[in-house]
Amino acid sequence: NISAQLALGRVLYRSGRPQEALAPLNQALSLAIQTDNREARANVLQALGNAYRRLRRMDQALDQLVESLEIKREIGDLRGVSASLSGIGYIQDLEGDDDAARDSYREALQISRDIGDDVGVGQVLLALGDLERIRGNHDEALQHTKEALRVQIEAGDERSQAQSLNNIGTIYHARGEYGEAIVYYERAIEVRRKLADAAAVADTLHNTAETYLYMGRYDKSVDNYLAALKARREAADHLGEFCHLGGLGGRGLPGARSSARSPWACPEG
Repeated sequence: NISAQLALGRVLYRSGRPQEALAPLNQALSLAIQTDNREARANVLQALGNAYRRLRRMDQALDQLVESLEIKREIGDLRGVSASLSGIGYIQDLEGDDDAARDSYREALQISRDIGDDVGVGQVLLALGDLERIRGNHDEALQHTKEALRVQIEAGDERSQAQSLNNIGTIYHARGEYGEAIVYYERAIEVRRKLADAAAVADTLHNTAETYLYMGRYDKSVDNYLAALKARREAADHLGEFCHLGGLGGRGLPGARSSARSPWACPEG
């Protein structure tokens, strides 16, 4: 059953088990090819691209997404085209190909707007904002991410709202506007607690702790590190727990960061 194998693969890579996802996804791909089901084939290729991306096998991920995109264009699946372009743009962003990533995101954004996909519009705007933030283009990042937040509120997409609120906080942090950063972080924490997403709550609490650290509010910084540590333990995320302990131990002191993708640097793997 193609749908069952595809669903299983998606569950596996979304739950942090991308290597295990490859077997059911490849089986689904074989079935789609055998039955000449082009829509299913495109969807499975998209899922395979996502799984390879999580495995850091970027060349393979890009190959799968490009093939998925080609099929979706041929069969007229515009929503799928936008999703594939967004996935391609994300990999191009990670690989440092700024211009190509912007082009992919902008085409995805236009398609989502044309078909009235507000959730898609919000997600692409969020990705564009993150791209500009990482490159230090804070004004453009703030414009895209605040527009994403507006669209997400209107669409009722609370999970994406929380991410936008968190990202706006990181942009204000990067601009040295720490008070504004705290306001958006607190709003993000409120939404994420409502969604019972302990790991995401921990992320934003850690960002809040580091912002208070830069403000010289060491008591508030420690309180938020401890709250982040508690939330991370609730999520059973031991690597994240290590990161919060590192912050409490002084690793988060100004100038100690090693990553531009987040206000706090936590290794993967």
